[in-house]
Amino acid sequence: MRPQTLIAWTLLAGCSAASGPPPGPQTSYYQNAAPVFARNCTSCHQSGGIAPFALTSYQDAVNYKDAVANAVRSQIMPPLPPQQEGCQPLDDFRNMSEDDRQTILDWVAGGAAEGNASKAAPLPNPPQSELGTPTDVFDSGLDYTSSYPGNDEYRCFVIDPKLTATANVIALNVRYSNPQIVHHAVIFAALPGTEAQVNQLDAADPLPGYECFGGAGFEGAATLAAEAPGAVPRSFPDHTGVPLPAGTRFVVQMHYNFNNGRGTDHFAVEMWRSPTPITRYPHGGRIVNFWFDIPAGAADVMAQATTPVVSAGLPPNEAQVKEGLIWEVFPHMHMIGRTIEIDVVHQDGSHTCLLNIPSWNFHWQGFYRLAQPLAVQAGDQLLLTCHWDNSPAHQPIVNGQPQTPREVRFGEGSLDEMCLAGVVLTDPR
Repeated sequence: MRPQTLIAWTLLAGCSAASGPPPGPQTSYYQNAAPVFARNCTSCHQSGGIAPFALTSYQDAVNYKDAVANAVRSQIMPPLPPQQEGCQPLDDFRNMSEDDRQTILDWVAGGAAEGNASKAAPLPNPPQSELGTPTDVFDSGLDYTSSYPGNDEYRCFVIDPKLTATANVIALNVRYSNPQIVHHAVIFAALPGTEAQVNQLDAADPLPGYECFGGAGFEGAATLAAEAPGAVPRSFPDHTGVPLPAGTRFVVQMHYNFNNGRGTDHFAVEMWRSPTPITRYPHGGRIVNFWFDIPAGAADVMAQATTPVVSAGLPPNEAQVKEGLIWEVFPHMHMIGRTIEIDVVHQDGSHTCLLNIPSWNFHWQGFYRLAQPLAVQAGDQLLLTCHWDNSPAHQPIVNGQPQTPREVRFGEGSLDEMCLAGVVLTDPR
């Protein structure tokens, strides 16, 4: 409940009923709460969905009303970890308005009334993609049943679209058969020249695909798209496209989560080609610190990294970001990460918060698109700040057991750490 609401209730408690305003209409499920659930929750909270329970009926909602209220009040649901106050607003399907949050809290606090089903408010339509039917679908050809002993498996699968000519791509997506176990999917491009690395990873693992916690596991992997249950496919930002040369393969990282049970999944990669020649391309860059050291038991260790913004006329360079419009941000840490923030440091010394995650959770990471792009100019810098908690109380769980604190440094392994962020830009308009 918001502080001003709490104060108001405290004041009213000392007044007689006659001295207060007349009671307003009761908040009910059918008239008030159901549209909020449909707009914000039921893409995941449905039968067979990734969420642990459904919220598609009154009985569902009232059974879990206290858990729902706690999650909405603390803003851990919908699962959008970035703090947007003081940072750039996000264009994300998980954004929940303050009015919607208050409606759910009022409904629970008022007794979770059912209301009149015959006078139910209309439910909003589910979000629709503007892309239409994909131009290509590349089936995995695999019915995968995990034998992984833990609750979260990160497994990469190699999909060969057999491109014999450059494909001008404006969007990619993963379509899967079992959303109950799919937490998210990431599509990487394995460009020509990476064949030996990828083949070696694939051949070394006796199971289909290969284990790939934290990334694709090979040098030169280019991230193309990320997808989570309930989201709709979307194109690359600012009417741009990506040319994929002949011989490019896809490496699809599937994050399977088994908290709601197990089962078989069959997935495919959907691709949309540009109907016209591509004339504008997204470009990107990264900010990374390789050299941190996190002592065993340390409750707060901080590291930073900076990347300069350079003129758009300079050739691409991994250690630089070309000036332009920032549309998307991708922060990345592992299991003992605590907070991560990306700022733009302007030439005059002022700072603009690009993205801030005050409570890092490895299992709720992703690409975050800005509601409006942020312009950066040559002479600016991107500043990355990472904090870790390596105390006994903040250790990862492996095979059901919390780990003993140990010294941690940068690495690809599940018990190593990272301090990394990527940005996606387009050229200045």
